[in-house]
Amino acid sequence: MKSVEPAEMITPAVEGTLSVLKAAAAHGPAVRRIIVLSSTAAVMNTAPLGATLDEASWNDAMIAEVREKGRDASAPVKYCASKTLAERAAWEWWNERKGALGWDLVALNPPWVYGPFLHDIPSADQLNESAGMWWGAVVKGERDNDAVAAPM
Repeated sequence: MKSVEPAEMITPAVEGTLSVLKAAAAHGPAVRRIIVLSSTAAVMNTAPLGATLDEASWNDAMIAEVREKGRDASAPVKYCASKTLAERAAWEWWNERKGALGWDLVALNPPWVYGPFLHDIPSADQLNESAGMWWGAVVKGERDNDAVAAPM
C-alpha cells in the first residue's frame, strides 16, 4: 500500500486487529487462543543491535515520528507505527477483558513474512513494500549483504 496519510495505514491495522478480537469474544465460545501476527516493526526501537526485546519493548519512536511529520513520514515509519499501535491496541483490549474471555492472546513478531499473493501481481512495480524490497535485493541485486542484514 502506498499510503499518504498515516491514518490510511494505521486505522485499518488497529481496527482490523480489534475486529477479530471482538468477533471472537462475541461469537467464538470454542476459541482458546488468538494469535496476532504482528511484526518486529512493533517492538524494535532504538536499542542497540542484538539487544533483547521483550513485552515491554515498543517502537514508540516511530509513533512519535508519525505524529511529528504526519503525511511526510516515510512509508516504513508509517508501517512501523501501524504495527505498534495495532498490537498495543490488541493487548490493551484483551487485558481489559481477559477475566471474562475464554481464550488467551499471543503476539508473534517475525521480521519478514513472504509467500504467494492471493491476488494477481502483473508487474514488480506493483509489489507491496516488503516484497518489493525482497525483489530488489534478491532478484535485482540492489542491496549488498550488509544492507539486507541492517535493521529497518
